[in-house]
Amino acid sequence: MNHIPLGTTSVEFEHNGRRLTADAAVKLELSLSLKLLIECDFSNANHAIWPGKYTSIRLVNYGKKIPVFISRCSPEGVEFVGLEAPFRVLGNEEQLLSYIEFELLNFSNLRTKHEIQFENWSIEITSVPQLYDIAEKFQNSGGFAKTHSGSLCRSDGVPFSVSEAENILDSLRLQCCFAHGIYCSPILPTGYDESGKEVWKEWGSSSVDIWRWAPSWADIVPPLALSETFPNFYKTLCSSNETKSAVHVALSWYLRSNRNNGDISGGLILTHTALERLAHHFEFRERGAARNIRSLLKKFGIPTELPRCLASLMELSRKYTNSRNLSLTDGPYVFSEVRNNLVHPDHTWNDLEPIAEYEAWSLGQWYIEMVILAMTGFNGQYGNRLIAGRAKYDLETVPWAKQKS
Repeated sequence: MNHIPLGTTSVEFEHNGRRLTADAAVKLELSLSLKLLIECDFSNANHAIWPGKYTSIRLVNYGKKIPVFISRCSPEGVEFVGLEAPFRVLGNEEQLLSYIEFELLNFSNLRTKHEIQFENWSIEITSVPQLYDIAEKFQNSGGFAKTHSGSLCRSDGVPFSVSEAENILDSLRLQCCFAHGIYCSPILPTGYDESGKEVWKEWGSSSVDIWRWAPSWADIVPPLALSETFPNFYKTLCSSNETKSAVHVALSWYLRSNRNNGDISGGLILTHTALERLAHHFEFRERGAARNIRSLLKKFGIPTELPRCLASLMELSRKYTNSRNLSLTDGPYVFSEVRNNLVHPDHTWNDLEPIAEYEAWSLGQWYIEMVILAMTGFNGQYGNRLIAGRAKYDLETVPWAKQKS
């Protein structure tokens, strides 16, 4: 099925000064684009309705008015595309819930079940039976697919508010994105009260990237267990509003950079910005980005020496004189200098080979991964994106945990 049916509702639509009412079917379309479709039967309206216009409709059953785009008109009816996503169609912030059910799109983690227990909360995520077939189908063609179903409740059975649930689901979204290396998201949450009645619901979807492979620290075999990472990830985000904001912003730039679509130069600038944001959060705010990034890495026990596997950057470090009396194999220095070469026209590192920009970009993305893993208390094994042609089962322990052992 290339869509997820969401239900039916009556729809009101203002057209040429008249109010039209019709029955509508609502669905989330999954194809090469992800969109909320409202298909209405206006066949008896006797009015010409033209596609290509922006307007609004009212979902009568839910008392919700939403902006839409008229995408298709035919004698059988009219198709609207929802422009606000996600949006609440039932309930409010103070509504008390007993449990929530949701779906996950394009989360290619092949573990069949994740059971996450933390702070009196319980999350269960189960893959769809045909997950391996979906992964094989979309690996080259791209697209969107429901990969997992999930539920959220309190393990002590105490009712909880919508705002509490939204905070946890947003944290889960960030964790899944960070692990996958692209945007993926819990979608279509539906909340139930103690009697099992629907009392809260959202339609639409947050940002989700088309199915594709992306480099990531969690691209490993066996697949990452979210139970090993999410509790501390969530705890870190909840430690302060400032920390949550810094991680949100840094991951936004990290994910957009990882998406790059062949634009390594643009990705490198975004990566550099993310590291500066994280350094600023930890009050490393001296003049010179490389100095602040270096201090950030040292804080968490992340090596600052330029990795020897980055041959092109090693060659650059030998070619150009370092006027700041730093080691010529200082990773933050070389990384920042390659970035400066892109944005400052008077920079002296001229005519860099594309491979040098690629290695600098990879190094910066690795720095972000290591900093956020260290911030969130991860001490396990990961996949090192800096190793070209790394097999998924080729793992190593994060550097700060190596130092402790």
